[in-house]
Amino acid sequence: MKLGFFGTPEHSAFLLRKLHAAGHEISFAVSNPDRPAGRKKELLPTPVKKAAIDLNIPILQYEQVKSEAAVKEITTFATDLNVVFAFGSIIPEEIFNKPPLGTINLHGSLLPKLRGASPVQSAILQGFTITGVTIQYIAKELDAGNIISQKEIRISPDDNSRTLLQKLTEAGTEEILMLIKNPSREKFTSIPQDHSKASYCKKITPADRKLEFGYSATDLHNRIRAFSPDNTPYALFRGKKLLIHSSSLKNETSGKDNVYGRLNLVDRKTLFVECGEGTLLYLEKLQPENKNQMPVADFINGYKPTTGELLS
Repeated sequence: MKLGFFGTPEHSAFLLRKLHAAGHEISFAVSNPDRPAGRKKELLPTPVKKAAIDLNIPILQYEQVKSEAAVKEITTFATDLNVVFAFGSIIPEEIFNKPPLGTINLHGSLLPKLRGASPVQSAILQGFTITGVTIQYIAKELDAGNIISQKEIRISPDDNSRTLLQKLTEAGTEEILMLIKNPSREKFTSIPQDHSKASYCKKITPADRKLEFGYSATDLHNRIRAFSPDNTPYALFRGKKLLIHSSSLKNETSGKDNVYGRLNLVDRKTLFVECGEGTLLYLEKLQPENKNQMPVADFINGYKPTTGELLS
């Protein structure tokens, strides 16, 4: 099948490589512009751009894909179907309606739940035990197009955003490869979403990383899992940032004198913090400001926290 592709990050590049390996002709790949990164702020190609160059696929990049120039250039390509995965920009109707089979999108939730920019993190953040992937047609409204297929994925208690994203990417890639395995002259069978059941998730911002210990330990544990390892949450310890990469929960509560953020040193290997609703959050892997990540035992030995000190 002759395909157009839209995507930007690493998991999108994974799908692009699999489509190419399956023998599909990729007429073009559209990715967001290169952005400065690192201390030197050097322009780095997106993972999809790097994959496209490796595979000798024409790569297109625009600041605004809805611009007249972008629409004109993209619609000159004759494709059977366009595939979108984590592109990061709204695709105009003139583009997504151009191919005879339309434009499909791989989304990391069971739509209409968790429409928007952060479905993977939000599923963990909200304590879901089941999420999934949806293949849908692109529509004018974000993530509101008709559903072609869905697959459920179980969220393990130790999943973080990266491990769950990998599960969803692999499952979604498999679904798309099966869908387009046999060339079709007609659009795929699809059903409208129940828009009354839609929920939404916002883009993750730096402010979301700050932990507030008035929330329950379960809420904070889910936040740590949801944002790690790429947007690891933090608290302040002795006036400096302390990144909390992982934590655990036990069926324990504090007494009536619970103080939000108060540390408790049990032994040379165990440190927990008092949280909202009388709950306790056990710290597992920590990273003091400008230091490497370390197990909590190394943190205890090196920084010698004492019972009664506060995380804020």
